[in-house]
Amino acid sequence: MKPEDVLRGLCRAVLMGDADKLAALCTEQQTTILDHFEEWSNGAAAMKESPESMQAISICLQLVAEMFADAGIPQPLETLGRRTKADALH
Repeated sequence: MKPEDVLRGLCRAVLMGDADKLAALCTEQQTTILDHFEEWSNGAAAMKESPESMQAISICLQLVAEMFADAGIPQPLETLGRRTKADALH
């Protein structure tokens, strides 16, 4: 699965409220998610589509980061924390 397809699948699961699908994708695509999370969190992919897409992706990534943190993998949540601090400085 291509990284952009993984991101779309994650967002679709969040928008549909499908916690089981979201958990399955996080498990099945863990390596892809961890490898691309920082890139996704900078909003580049969403900016190509629309501000609404960026907001939806931000919500999705927050939920995914929390799921990983609950599973003992803090890196995605730390990535979002760094981004939030950097944004506050600008």
